[in-house]
Amino acid sequence: MAEAVLSAEDRFAIEDLLGRYFWAVDTGDVEGVVATFAEDALVRYEGGSAYEGIESIRRFAERAIGNHTARGRMHFNRPLFIERRGDAVMMRSYLIAPQWTTQDDAKVLATVRYTEDTFIKSSGGWRIKERAIFLWNDKTAPRVTDTN
Repeated sequence: MAEAVLSAEDRFAIEDLLGRYFWAVDTGDVEGVVATFAEDALVRYEGGSAYEGIESIRRFAERAIGNHTARGRMHFNRPLFIERRGDAVMMRSYLIAPQWTTQDDAKVLATVRYTEDTFIKSSGGWRIKERAIFLWNDKTAPRVTDTN
């Protein structure tokens, strides 16, 4: 079971940090993305791709933001719950990203995922320690029981 509840102030600070992260991603601000992470942070995807340490996180941001096909996306992160884990905090969230491309006037749902983000508090405030990103579809969505 989860440890003691997080203070409202800390929860808002964490949600604000994630908002800043997504704004930086969606507006192409590599340094803004990097600033949301701890120096020894890790970003990992369900397929095994991983970026560890701040310079690797910078490459992750450059790859995600520098891809011209990502322009026009807006990431919407819906926190589901927070759990305290010792000095860290884990937040599980739903993540969707619609995208509008003007060339063909297409409005699509670019991604549907869920995330498990771990945060730590430092002298500079809350930072992302680990960001784990998982696909959510009919084959990968977690199920307690499989009813077919």
